[in-house]
Amino acid sequence: MKWLVIGSAARGGFPQWNCCCLCCSLAWRNDPSVVRRTQCGLAVLSITPFEVAGKAPLSAEKEGRADRPSNTIALEIESAGRRSVVAPNCAVITPAFVRRASGADLLLFDGTVFADDELVRVGVSDRTGTAMGHVAIEGGSLQAFADAASGRRIYVHINNANPVLIKGSAERRRVEAAGWEVAEDGMEIDL
Repeated sequence: MKWLVIGSAARGGFPQWNCCCLCCSLAWRNDPSVVRRTQCGLAVLSITPFEVAGKAPLSAEKEGRADRPSNTIALEIESAGRRSVVAPNCAVITPAFVRRASGADLLLFDGTVFADDELVRVGVSDRTGTAMGHVAIEGGSLQAFADAASGRRIYVHINNANPVLIKGSAERRRVEAAGWEVAEDGMEIDL
């Protein structure tokens, strides 16, 4: 597990704009013995997990336990009047999920496969996206969220064979024309 601390100071950050205590004075002088810090935002962060359609893990299928619930969750994260919906794994987009994503400032969504059969077609798997518990972009999420009023929409959890990884590909142009972005490592999203 990896965490990124994006703010570690109390309200107002460190140094405080109106403070001349020893610590703040050192920070104002750029003394190397102290490090400036931004405000910790967890106090105003609301995280609501909710279930999304998924499938049993492959290990459960192999052990004959595929009838158990998938325990696939998504997150709705709210802070400072902004709302994000994060669902990197989703097998079926329900009307309830579209309603929940509508109006979000950010939607990070499962972009595992562009076409349901692409992994089979290119010879990297004998399973479709659907069989693995992922809705395809084409014929799936592009259409399901086409009329959803949301801010930024970004595909995450992108399989190595997905052609949206190729800048300028027909598939990449299709998702970008529909208002979607393709996530990259280190991408910063400012809402």
